[in-house]
Amino acid sequence: MKHLLQHFKTLTKHPQNAEELKGLILQLAIQGKLTENWRQENPNVESASNLLKRIKAEKQKLIEDKIIKKARESGEIDVSEKFEIFPLNWEQAKLVDLGFSTKLAGFENSKYVRLKDEGEVPVIMARNIRKNKIKEEKVKYIDLKTSLLLERSALTKPSLLITSIGAGIGDVAIFDKEERWHLAPNTAKVELFNEHNENLNIVYVLYYLLSPIGQKEIFKSVTTTAQPSLATKAIRDVIVGIPPLEEQKAIVAIVDELFKEVEQLEEQTKNSIQLKEDFVTSALQRLTEADNIYEEWQFLQTHFTEFFTEKSTIKQLRETLLQLAVQGKLTSNWRATNYSSLGGGAEGGGGIEPASELLKRIQTEKKALIAQKKVKKEKPLPPIEDHEKPYDLPKGWVWCRFQDLMKDLRYGTSKKCDYNLGNNPVLRIPNISNGRIDFEDIKSTNLSDKELRDLSLLNNDLLLIRSNGSVALVGRSAVVENIDDGYSFAGYLVRVRVFKDYISSRFLHLILESPSIRKSIEGPIRTTSGVKNINSTEISQLVFAIPPLEEQKAIVKKVNSLMALCDSLEEHIENSQTHIEQLMQSCLREVFENSN
Repeated sequence: MKHLLQHFKTLTKHPQNAEELKGLILQLAIQGKLTENWRQENPNVESASNLLKRIKAEKQKLIEDKIIKKARESGEIDVSEKFEIFPLNWEQAKLVDLGFSTKLAGFENSKYVRLKDEGEVPVIMARNIRKNKIKEEKVKYIDLKTSLLLERSALTKPSLLITSIGAGIGDVAIFDKEERWHLAPNTAKVELFNEHNENLNIVYVLYYLLSPIGQKEIFKSVTTTAQPSLATKAIRDVIVGIPPLEEQKAIVAIVDELFKEVEQLEEQTKNSIQLKEDFVTSALQRLTEADNIYEEWQFLQTHFTEFFTEKSTIKQLRETLLQLAVQGKLTSNWRATNYSSLGGGAEGGGGIEPASELLKRIQTEKKALIAQKKVKKEKPLPPIEDHEKPYDLPKGWVWCRFQDLMKDLRYGTSKKCDYNLGNNPVLRIPNISNGRIDFEDIKSTNLSDKELRDLSLLNNDLLLIRSNGSVALVGRSAVVENIDDGYSFAGYLVRVRVFKDYISSRFLHLILESPSIRKSIEGPIRTTSGVKNINSTEISQLVFAIPPLEEQKAIVKKVNSLMALCDSLEEHIENSQTHIEQLMQSCLREVFENSN
């Protein structure tokens, strides 16, 4: 426990730890470890054994008065079942001896219950019990007459509710409403033998059932059919550790205080994360809009470790850097140094060729290939409208459509592929990974000589995902590098072959990953039978801003350097999270080492 308290605030630095921390607190509480000092200061309280005697007497009176029936299940605890984790002055009892447990029977539900959107008696269903709270959402109703007929499953006094069927099985909450409610068939109730609140603190029993040990007790008898279920017998069989009543109250007070602190720290952490994300968003927006980004970049760099502490902010940073790259804002200094030699065409003589000259060269080579019948003539595309040009271009750049850069665009094979199915390896969507080809997990098929020629892959080809269940994957690309002869590609991919003497495939990959082009890709995506698609015409019509070849290479180099910085920041975050996870595991070991 000392380890947990020592690192309590550190463990709350990640909101996802809050629930685990609450679990640890409950585990310590129901082992009596949070009230060790309290027991030393209060040695003369009424014993737990006396509480059990009063509870037994109250249960017997209810049976004699025919208010409840005697349960078939025995409350005796076998020696092998007993826990050895509780303090010596605590007792142990099964729920069958602590309260009246029941459910709405299936035949009662089918024969009498007719749920309505409006009515006299609200019904608590499994979906209304979540994380020890009753959520009054999408509540159904039954007639009062029906509820009175099924009195056994009515809710008329404080009770513990347990979800007994479905995804939320084992969720527990307290029913403490003054008005009458009723159970649905997928929930159970436990009415404690506690008429004058002199025997059990209902919140203590709730915390016990929500603790890791309590949940383990609940789940020990869950039936695992198509839909897991919890029988009334299994609920009655749950063993509960019983401290003296005054210690139950002390445990509840301590747990409430610790939960409050966890929630406050969790809220502070969430607010801190939100403030950091707001700062990052604002700073990156300023960076995107700045004419000269270097001053903004210097400001941002001084706050890297302070504000880039979540992976979501690193993702934002990567996207911003890509957008700046394809707008030429990362290479303004490079242009200032190198564009004194910008030449070719109307912009000067000799030196670096502007992109407009590259396009002319590509068109000349493309016409020659068409004349030689090596490639097919493309359908003309509409001219680029002003609204398709979202920003001004630096000197030497030019707007064009993706088709203007292509030598060839082709869909992959539709033949069935499998492991060791044929002689020709086939690249598939799983082989597209972060802009590169992953040669693990390769399937194969048999292709004819013509198919192999048509679907061959060369270094510097681009492979694009054209169809997938996830919008986020459609249009993602990878550059083919270090490819062996004989490889082809599957039908959900598109191969784009460009004029590599004038266009860097790696630069085109950066364009395809940039936020503005992702927006253009995702806009026309259609869904067919749950699958998202983009076709060859939509790919060909994408509008790109193209710089001279030398600047394309400079941009790729610059982005690689900055992405390495992002990798480093991400690694720092992962190391921090790993440290906190290790602390959490250490605390878990400390808390649970004596709990079994």
